Amino acid sequence: MPRPREGAAVSLRAARAGDRDLLLAWRNEPSTRRWYLNPARVSRADHERWFDARLADAASRIYVAEQGGQAVGQLRLERTRLGAEVSFSVAAAARGRGIGPALLKRAVARARRDLGASLVVAHVVPGNVPSAIAFLKAGFRFTGIRRRRRTDVYEFECATA
Repeated sequence: MPRPREGAAVSLRAARAGDRDLLLAWRNEPSTRRWYLNPARVSRADHERWFDARLADAASRIYVAEQGGQAVGQLRLERTRLGAEVSFSVAAAARGRGIGPALLKRAVARARRDLGASLVVAHVVPGNVPSAIAFLKAGFRFTGIRRRRRTDVYEFECATA
């Protein structure tokens, strides 16, 4: 499939059951996996349970990002007591096109619209400079270092209004 032109618009669609294998492949891709709080490979059975539970959970949303008709990344929002937490990844073949910041700008609007959240929070593993830059480019602000799962992470926030 041809590569979308540089700067082509990124759209989001709700993930479907048929996206399960694609998201598992992206999750287990080594250059993506290294930046997760748990960088271990995820088994198909564990991913299927997790994915199906997220699709059924009213407090969770998973979106597939598309550019030029091609799936290029994923975005997940989870409602929290303070707002929503966001995580995202861009397919290895689609990196370097500005997709991350585009996804995150849409995440803020989707968190408000789909989850009623007024604040979106993100956590980035130190060293993941591309993700930190994507959050800053999307209008998030760095709020400090927090401890998550026995790991220090950078925290970013963005108001949805």
